[in-house]
Amino acid sequence: MKPWRFFLKDKMPSLLVLSFGYFISYIGTGIAVKYFTGKPELGFMGLTSMEYLVYSTAFSSVFCVSIVLLNGWHKRAKLSKNERIVLLLSGACTTFIIPVSTLILSLPISVMVAMVLMRVSVIIASRLIDFILEVQGLQHKEISWQENIAVFFAIGAVLVKMFMTPVGSYHFTFEATVFMAFYFIAYLIRLYIMNRAKLQGIAGQKLDQRLYFGIEQMFASGFLFLIGATVYLLELLNPASTGKLGIEFSQTIANPNTHWIEASFAGTPYGFVAIFSVFLFLYPGKSATFTGVTNRLVSLIGGTASSLILYLAFDAPFPPLEDWYALAFILLAIIFLAWGSQKESLLHRKQ
Repeated sequence: MKPWRFFLKDKMPSLLVLSFGYFISYIGTGIAVKYFTGKPELGFMGLTSMEYLVYSTAFSSVFCVSIVLLNGWHKRAKLSKNERIVLLLSGACTTFIIPVSTLILSLPISVMVAMVLMRVSVIIASRLIDFILEVQGLQHKEISWQENIAVFFAIGAVLVKMFMTPVGSYHFTFEATVFMAFYFIAYLIRLYIMNRAKLQGIAGQKLDQRLYFGIEQMFASGFLFLIGATVYLLELLNPASTGKLGIEFSQTIANPNTHWIEASFAGTPYGFVAIFSVFLFLYPGKSATFTGVTNRLVSLIGGTASSLILYLAFDAPFPPLEDWYALAFILLAIIFLAWGSQKESLLHRKQ
């Protein structure tokens, strides 16, 4: 019997199941990051952010590729040459997003503000994609006013976290603006490819989410390890050419932390995050706005929940007030998304 039969069923898992799986996986990821990068004097493992990133990302990539290969997701149908090129581009964008995210987090802005900005980017990109698809005549589904209201509440949820952050905790530089622009463009391209495939299908049939994830993940993981090997070799040949982050990356590999094995296995929840995230983005019958906002809202709730668990289990700081205000905005956004989805279902039944 093949593993992970839950994802092998021909019937797509429900939106509720995917959201719950993403939520639980995100909690696991949030707890793992804090546990391994927290200060040793507080009972944590004390790895640097780079160490945890390298070990957990490498393992999560191997984990996802293993699921793809064991279950044959990459060969569920034969893709055309153009489709492979498009999915190659999608995988390249996925690979690009990972190091750019790391660079954004390394800038002189707080981690919380960086995460807020990245979430806002995805929400705005999702709504922009629906507009582009409508202009191109590829999408004839009207975006409900409830979804548009949900976008405003979702953006409000992430902005309230930024503006309630204590003054002086971040300094947005030109460098940060450039990185955020590249992050936004990469996500815009990736989500456009996803939603176009959702509308037009691939391999001469309707979209197969497992096939899409399988091919994209193999391309993304291949790019990721190729870039990592290149940076490592460049640092060996000419340390000055890779900069501070390149040196730190190479030293993380050359002199692994004593807890590198545990940190690697801690990448498992992130592997599940990657799977559930893509399946949510590709959920059939829903607009890019709906799936993009849903994806980001679930991650925000998961982040707050992981902070609360860390407070209760590891005596970490209690989630700040802005998290609870943001949660109120999130709940309002979810109410409007559910309202719009229910009205859409009633219309389909009448038809």
